Amino acid sequence: MIEYQREISGSAPAKVNAYLAVHAKRCDDFHEVESLIVPVDLCDTLTLCVGVNRPVEVCCPAVPSLETNDNLAVRAARWYLARLPSRFNGLGAHITIEKRIPLAAGLGGGSADAAAVLRLLEQVLGYPLGRAEIGRCAGEIGADVPACFDGKCRWVSGIGDVLGERVELPRMWLVLVNPGFEVSTRWVYENLASTRLTKHPIGGRKLTRFSGVSDVAAFMRNDLESVTFQAFPDLSQVRKALHEQDALGVLMAGSGPTVFGLFERLENAVEARKHLTAAFPKWGVWVASNII
Repeated sequence: MIEYQREISGSAPAKVNAYLAVHAKRCDDFHEVESLIVPVDLCDTLTLCVGVNRPVEVCCPAVPSLETNDNLAVRAARWYLARLPSRFNGLGAHITIEKRIPLAAGLGGGSADAAAVLRLLEQVLGYPLGRAEIGRCAGEIGADVPACFDGKCRWVSGIGDVLGERVELPRMWLVLVNPGFEVSTRWVYENLASTRLTKHPIGGRKLTRFSGVSDVAAFMRNDLESVTFQAFPDLSQVRKALHEQDALGVLMAGSGPTVFGLFERLENAVEARKHLTAAFPKWGVWVASNII
């Protein structure tokens, strides 16, 4: 048995979907999707203390409701430790999450935390599983976990768990606006009318070269917007406000309710954040950049 008692920390970046096309349901009742995942530098911070004969547990001082066995970070640690060779038997981990990504916001915060746990465990234990195996199998933890573990801008398909080709994007600045309430991804998909589903074949609209931020903005799409915007009309006011601040493109992140605007220059994004913060004083407003 190998004995470890080591603490390690790392970041868990959020993500947005610059493109999200939803296709028909599969035989397992999940929708097939095609999406362009863009990691951004709005991050949670995770600290792991790995040791022998200790449980897998999570502490999140800012959000105590996350301190459960259903937390994706806990599930990721257990999934990972169960696949290790016998010389690692008995290992456990105490996970502390410093939460910055809002909950159930369409930004993949839970998946980002799970992916960070996998990266940190690999690092502290000397990479016993390997990146390829984790990337191939981590969808068992959650659909977005493989993409968050990969940490690159790339196309995904399946239910979001199948990694496709990488995409090079220009440096972009995002103003992220979150109303502070949670939206269930399952609820959004259940209420997506079949008439709203994308009809073109998967792969039919892939564009892998963007010469500027305006190209990305013109390409953006989210088939889930119609559901969330109809249920929460105030989000339309955020979209209007971002356009009034000359955002090159505005889109809902994932299943929402976060809405983001794209800007080419940091100073324009900072100025837009000031206006949005004043207009929606009870909402969260952040400036972030895509991770290149």
